[in-house]
Amino acid sequence: MKPFTLTAILLVLSLPLPASAATLDSDSPPNQLLESLSPALSGISINLASNLNLHPIARAQPETPVLGALADLPPGFIPSSGELQQWASGFAQRQHGVLAILPASKQSSGQTDRLAHFWSTWQGNKTGERIVVSFAGGDEPLLEQINQALRSSGFLSMLFTAATHDISQVGPYYVSADHRWVVDSLSARDIVDTLEFSLLGKSVDPDTNLVRSRPDRSARRLAASEPEVFLKDSLGDEFEASTISEIIVPGEIVPREIVPGGIALGETAVIEGDGNELVFNGQTLFLRSSSGDTWQLPEASVSALKTCFDFAQRAVRIATDAVVDIDQRGRVRVSAAMRDTEVGYQMALADLEPFKLVQGLPADKSIILDTGAGFYIDGPGQMEFMTDYEVRFLRADRRRIAQTRVALQYHYDSSADSAVYEGNWGSDTGRLRESTDFDSLGENTANVAGYAAWVALFRKVLDQSLDFTDGFYEFLSIDNSGQETPVRL
Repeated sequence: MKPFTLTAILLVLSLPLPASAATLDSDSPPNQLLESLSPALSGISINLASNLNLHPIARAQPETPVLGALADLPPGFIPSSGELQQWASGFAQRQHGVLAILPASKQSSGQTDRLAHFWSTWQGNKTGERIVVSFAGGDEPLLEQINQALRSSGFLSMLFTAATHDISQVGPYYVSADHRWVVDSLSARDIVDTLEFSLLGKSVDPDTNLVRSRPDRSARRLAASEPEVFLKDSLGDEFEASTISEIIVPGEIVPREIVPGGIALGETAVIEGDGNELVFNGQTLFLRSSSGDTWQLPEASVSALKTCFDFAQRAVRIATDAVVDIDQRGRVRVSAAMRDTEVGYQMALADLEPFKLVQGLPADKSIILDTGAGFYIDGPGQMEFMTDYEVRFLRADRRRIAQTRVALQYHYDSSADSAVYEGNWGSDTGRLRESTDFDSLGENTANVAGYAAWVALFRKVLDQSLDFTDGFYEFLSIDNSGQETPVRL
């Protein structure tokens, strides 16, 4: 074998090595899905980052654009209605566009340019690998290069801009994506009204690993009219004592301490059968199984359904079950997700019912809370639901712990649209008057039980155990504004 000459050695050293797009935060936890794009983007002026909000990346000026994920938008993050509206408005005004991406293994040759086929393939991907990349309008030429490079490497991708697509075409991809990434660039940092772009250039808080933004004046005002953050489990039950140490102080005009949440909903629905997908057709919700069986869910106002979803999403985000609370002066606090809606108004009225119909108890506070919710098959192609709930009457004990003196138990069935009184528990059940109208209390709080079941169903969507892709964009776009929430009742 002939020895290598100096010329041959230099020739070998000059050959191009396999290249990949540079990853700026190699010390971050690996993002295999993001890294899978790297070889395809090797010839493009783009860097990658698993966390665009790391201090060195966020504080640097992105002279070379960076494609990556945001700390506050983890996999599975679902935008709220307000966030969707801001994003849709920016898209319609051509401030930004979207690149939708599926892994290479999901491609069907010859079909990449057919929008209907792309959507069908997108819907069929249940592996958690659906990606949308939001980018500033000024970066469109760069994204065209990225789109072509990904396609050439076998990925299935499609570029959406307001010049070529309507918001109704791109919106379904945005709300159903498993990963919401963004291209950080000088142009992108000029966009401030859309969630993804508003997070660019901001570093994570070292204690939370999330970006913390100071709430604006309107957000602070809204928070002041909301119930305190509250999880109903902390009130205990028939067998476990409460851990809440606040209660309305009897006789005070302005109570210093109150148990938050006159109504608290926190259950997650149990579903009979193998239904694993939620579908919205514009008027009605359906459950569908992987084998194709479909069940229609009980009819309900679409605006009410949307309000229940909004509450479930907010409840999950800030870890609260509190829906509404009315203090001794009649001042109303309603969750931001239900404020100025028909559901919120009905909830506020329902919170007044317990003391109207149950007299003579040594209690200063009432709480209505759900204890179970389930959807069951009720004939071919039809589902109904059941909700168990309690109306509790509370007073503080000597240690200032909120003690349940009496709990009235109810069972609601949507097929009969009625709540049935089932019994009671508590230390003062002997003080319940024989004349107490339990049936009327059930009738006047049955709507709470109905809404509780829908909230419980949407919690399954939010914990990603129930897929909601088909019709989800149309569902999130519903205008659910309604009855103005009163300041006091």
